Amino acid sequence: MIPFDIIGTGPGGKGSLTFRAFEIIQQADILVGSKRAINIVDFIIREKKNRPEFFFLKGNKEEMVTFIKNRKDSRRLALLVTGDAGFYSLLHYISRYFDKNEYRISPGISSVQIAASRMGLLWNNAFFYSIHGRDVKSGISDFTEAFYKGRDIYMLTDKQRTPLWFTRFLHEKGFQVHDMEIILFFNLDYEDEKIIHTDYNRLAEDVKNEEEKLCVMLIRKKG
Repeated sequence: MIPFDIIGTGPGGKGSLTFRAFEIIQQADILVGSKRAINIVDFIIREKKNRPEFFFLKGNKEEMVTFIKNRKDSRRLALLVTGDAGFYSLLHYISRYFDKNEYRISPGISSVQIAASRMGLLWNNAFFYSIHGRDVKSGISDFTEAFYKGRDIYMLTDKQRTPLWFTRFLHEKGFQVHDMEIILFFNLDYEDEKIIHTDYNRLAEDVKNEEEKLCVMLIRKKG
């Protein structure tokens, strides 16, 4: 049995792709991943002598699992996930259908690591929370506890559950939103990367042209 590879591609810039990931993608016969993940490594694909077979993930996860099961033992297959494979990634879903000896993980640089580095912050005591395609209510009590203990909170948002949507959700739940310092990181590691420092009162105005973008949101207690 040949294990297939699960590769963290980093947030988007090719400079954040590890050398190990580069080597695996060069050797792969099949690449599986979202269009965004595959676009990240396009500069490697274009240099390959033999063009790989692709499976584009568009919400068709069950079909993806069948595709991998049918090919993983005969050809070199790599599943690409953005960021780090162990941080709110497709690995959680994959682990339900494959034993751990059926795949190898090549970690990548996560968007949270880059966000922290942009601010010159340590993140060993941070609290991590994702509302990217997830139920917001799960983990909200842990979020509240972390905030009032003064921990930095890094959040992954999506196009529906945006930073503005989330802060309004907190406000409706009686959270002291005016105590929050908010830093937003859009398009991390891309050429059009943008960082916005704001708070609850200014947020709607500051993000009016950014709301549809994926974002890392850093929330800190003022003072």
